[in-house]
Amino acid sequence: MTRTELVHQALAERGRLPSEHIVDAGYMASTTLVTSQDKYAIDLLGPMRPNVSWQARLGTGFDFSHFTINWEAHTVTCPQGKTSWRWREGLGPNGKPHIQTQFQRVDCQVCPVRTQCTRNKKARQVTFPPQRESQALQIARQRQKTQDFKDRYAIRAGIEGTLSQAVVALGMRRTRYRGLPKVHLQHVLTAAAMNLIRAVHWLTGEPLAKTRSSTFAALFA
Repeated sequence: MTRTELVHQALAERGRLPSEHIVDAGYMASTTLVTSQDKYAIDLLGPMRPNVSWQARLGTGFDFSHFTINWEAHTVTCPQGKTSWRWREGLGPNGKPHIQTQFQRVDCQVCPVRTQCTRNKKARQVTFPPQRESQALQIARQRQKTQDFKDRYAIRAGIEGTLSQAVVALGMRRTRYRGLPKVHLQHVLTAAAMNLIRAVHWLTGEPLAKTRSSTFAALFA
């Protein structure tokens, strides 16, 4: 069970499930997207981890998004119109279900865009999650390109600053005590201290700090 699902389960037990849960990339995964919707009716909103395949990094290569899946026929069609001949369902190295398909060597060897598609000496293989997860992944990656996503996700700016203050200024990443009750008490006291710091700054009229820029960005200022 993922950390996200544990949070949802705890919220469900208290009758506090939201219709939308905005999270960062560390909590986004295709299986989590489906589980959140099916079990808790929650729309999980956040940026998906980037596609790290060399085809995606190349910019002109053919990654998974360029292939068309026929779920009924158990086939995959490449950008050049060739159809896979093998479809295997099983578990990946991470223990999660996945589907592995392979194209015919006779098609890939003579393909005019082979160098943009595969470095396999025989033929292209395409591995992807089951249908619900694959579709949820593609929808999420398309949604995060929209302005609506950017506007809705902007609300996380406040909590990111809060987390940074808790970790950097108040040392919340490490606990001074052993045992969950004592750790919980430290977290409560840290949150109270943060509220006091902000209240004092507001009462004394201390201006908000300017958004920091990297050294590299400062060179162009």
